[in-house]
Parts: sequence; C-alpha cells; structure tokens
Amino acid sequence: MGGPEQAKAPGGGRSKGKGRGSGQKKSAAESRSFASQVSTAELEAIVFGGSALNSLDADKADESEDESEEREERPRTKVTKDGEVEKTALDGPELKKHKRASKEDEAQFQATLEPASAWTDPDDAALEVQVAVGRQKRLQRNQETKVAGDEYSRRLREKFVKIHGSAKWADASAIVEDKDTSDSEAEDLPKAAATSARPLARSTGQNLKPGELDVARMKEIEMVRGQKKGPSAIEALQFHPSSELLLTGGRDKTLRLFAVDGDENPKVASYHFKGFPILSACFTPAGDQVLMTGLTSQMWGLDVKSGEPFEVRNISSEGRSAFRCLAMGPSPTDISGLKSSEMYSVLGDSGSTVLCDLRTKQTIRTFRMASPGVAQVFAPDRDALYTADDENNIYEWDLTAGRCRQRVKDIWAMKITSLAVRRPTDRSPKPMLAVGTSTGNIDLIDVSGPKMSGTPEHSIGNLTTRIDAIRFHPEGEVLAGCSRMKKGSLKLVHTATATVFQNWPTQKTPIERVSALDFSRRGGAMAIGNENGRVLLYQLRHYEKSAISR
Repeated sequence: MGGPEQAKAPGGGRSKGKGRGSGQKKSAAESRSFASQVSTAELEAIVFGGSALNSLDADKADESEDESEEREERPRTKVTKDGEVEKTALDGPELKKHKRASKEDEAQFQATLEPASAWTDPDDAALEVQVAVGRQKRLQRNQETKVAGDEYSRRLREKFVKIHGSAKWADASAIVEDKDTSDSEAEDLPKAAATSARPLARSTGQNLKPGELDVARMKEIEMVRGQKKGPSAIEALQFHPSSELLLTGGRDKTLRLFAVDGDENPKVASYHFKGFPILSACFTPAGDQVLMTGLTSQMWGLDVKSGEPFEVRNISSEGRSAFRCLAMGPSPTDISGLKSSEMYSVLGDSGSTVLCDLRTKQTIRTFRMASPGVAQVFAPDRDALYTADDENNIYEWDLTAGRCRQRVKDIWAMKITSLAVRRPTDRSPKPMLAVGTSTGNIDLIDVSGPKMSGTPEHSIGNLTTRIDAIRFHPEGEVLAGCSRMKKGSLKLVHTATATVFQNWPTQKTPIERVSALDFSRRGGAMAIGNENGRVLLYQLRHYEKSAISR
C-alpha cells in the first residue's frame, strides 16, 4: 500500500496511511502459554496433530508402536515442569494415500494420516482399560470388559474422526487454492475444503419458518476440570470458520479451545497470558491464527497449528491508550478475491480505525470518524468496512481507495452499541446490517445497494436494555441479540419477517446474564457465554444431523 494517503470523509472523517515494520516477536517474560491436559487426551492429538496445543497424559498415550508409521515433519512443543516451552520435531516422508471400500475403513484410514503423536509409550500395550462401565461402554465391543491401552487409544481416535473428520481444517492450504494447481485439481478444491472439517449439523433443505424454533440443549462445556463455571465472565466467544472448534476468553487472561462434538465437548487446550485480560478474540478468516485485544494497545496472537503465542508488534500504538472491537475480514470461502479477507481492524482513540494486514500485522491505513468509535464490521461481499461512532453515524469505508464512501445517521437510535452484518446466502440473498442500540432496539438496514438509508427497514424492540452482542446465523435466517444488563435478555429473530421466536428462550432457560454468543459456521450449534463464566450449548434442530445428540 504505497506511501501516506489522506482523504476527507464526509463530515470531517479522514483516512491516513501508515506502515511500520518493527518485527513480530514472542516475549516469554511477558506471557507464557500452558497447554492443559484433558480427560480424553487423544482428542487433542487428532485435532492438532501433535502440536504445542497438546499436553498428553502418559496414561493415555497415542498410537502403539506397531500401529505407528513414518510421518512428514511437523513441529511440536512440550511444556516442561517449570513452564518453559521446549520445541522438537518429528521426521518422516508423507504417507501415500489409499482407497478404502467402506466408510468405516475410510474413517480408520483418516486417523493414520494424522501427524505423529507427541510421544509413544510402549507401556500402553500392558495397560488394561475398563470398557464395561460408565462412558467407556460406548467403546465396548462383543461384551468385553477390558481392552489393552493401545486398542483403547485406537478406538477413541476412530470415534473422534467419525464425528469430526481429519484435522486438515488447521491447514490454510485446505481452503486457499495454489496458483500452480491444474484445472482438474482446482475443480476438486471446493469439495476438499468442505470436507476438511465435518459440520456439526446440516440444513433440512427447507426455509426456516417464523413463530416457534425447535431448540435442544447440548452438554454444557466444562470451563475448568469438573466445573462448568469459569473464573471470569465470558468476554470472547467464537467458532472456528471451518470446524467445530470453539474459543473462549475473559478477564482471567486465559484463552481456551474446545472441540464441540455434542457429546463430550472436551477442552483441547488453554493458554494463559500473564497481565493480559482478554476482552476480544477472533479466529482469522483462514482459521490458522487467533488474535486478541485487552485493556491497552497491546495485542497478542496464537498460531493455531503450532500452538505458539506471539505478540503483535507491527501495529502502531503511538498516541493510543487502547485497541478494542477487534474485527476480522470475511471468509475467503464465501467470496473469493476480496482483499479484505487478508485484513483485520481495531478501534483506537478519538474515532480512529486502524486497518491492518493479517500476514505482516502492519498498519495499512488509519480511518478517522467524527467522534469516538463504538463498533465495526467488515462487509461480506465487497472490500468495505462499516464503522459506527457515538453520535449514531454509520460509515462505509472503501478499503481499496482508502476513503469514506458514505456516511448516514441512524435516526431511530439513541446510541449505537454494536454491529453485525448478514452475508448473502441462497436463503437470504440480501446483505443486511444489524445495529444494536442502547435502548435494546435492533435496527435492520439494507446494505445491498450503492446507498445506505438512515431509516431502518425494521426495528426489533423486544429487549429493553443495551444490546451488547448481535450475531447472524451463517444461513442468515436467524439473528440473535443479547444484553448483559438483565437476566435472560436474549432474543432470536426470524429475519425474513423481523419477528421474534416466542417459544425460546423461556423464563426457565438458564442463560443468566448473556455476555457473548456465536453460531457454528457450518451448522446449527449456538454457544452462549454469560457473566457467571459459563458457556451453554444449544442445537437448532432445523439444522439437524443424526450423528449429534444430547
């Protein structure tokens, strides 16, 4: 992006280009990551393939020696007793692909393609695991009561792969087409990308009807081993863009990752960032990194594949006391060719919006609103960014030209508090901007044309306190809005009719004060985080899959 650029925005906004490359380094003294063990440690190896996100339990080691094969080199790390991270690597050529005649054989073969375990314990073969009691009964075959440790590990892997598929979701190459790919190979890419992570649910094929919503509660996540309640309120909550991996973050300075399978929902890993309360956290559009903001202008990130944390240093924080309202560009799988798929943005002081490059983490340019910013979201179908300030102005910024394309005032809002945008889908082809307000109203503004209107098409007024978070379901048929100021303040809206589903949630639904929410990218799972530090999971039965049950 060339040298400094300036452009006047209507009403006094301006855009200023900056670039700064001071490098991106990890500071072990300032932050350490701790990969937590889970009750089913093998699940971690399936999802992350022996990376630093794993801290495997020796009593449940991965594959036995006679099942292990040579693997391609893949970095991994191990956390030592004193908390330091020790990095090693595994060597071996890439395994050849083979055909399998049945789905069961294919699922078993997928497990053999995973990177090698962090270690293999030869004592596993001597272990005996009870499979006739409790949850282990699900792995029982032929009325047996005990199995060897290595066989128990193999069955766990097989079950996990049947639910989730392989761990290729963490590889950016699974969704980004290589320039040297032939035409015949390119035709297969969309299919490969779609199967790199199995969706939790699939659509029934019919449009969602208004009135009542069929919702089923799923097993609640355990934030701490044996406890559903976490140490702090849930501030950040998001599903991975191509799998059922769920992240949570809060003021306890800990980022947690969970594999939502509808059955165990195990914790995959957790990372503690010393002196860094997490107020917002997002997966990047490709899903290979997580970026986080806190109370100051300091930012941290996590490499999802390697499990390595890093400090974001290239973004200029000069003259800014804090970065907030982190926003990511649209997914490259929605509309290809958008430059914004490689960008992210944070709000700074005095109405500034800092646009950054995801690869280098350098500042591309800085936009400035007429008054302090309160919310932002990227357009789903073009290279544009929507921002809002505390005077109810909504801006559309042209990310290619670096100028303000238009500015309108939401005349129905007392004060704007949040923004969300609906991506075009077959069921909801028109992009829509949802505007949360301080009075509890959610205004819906049509952004499909060249001009925005300051008069909303619809305004939903079923909540009475400040809207803290709003999210569209990926299909665009449902909009969720919540307020943390009052217990039970959550509403689901049928977007086609702009009416609220009356049957859910009820007064007995234990959502408490909702602080964050999100929908599974490829299915009907809905995650709800609250002030008590709990994350509740629900399934929208309209997007049901028989493999998932309560």
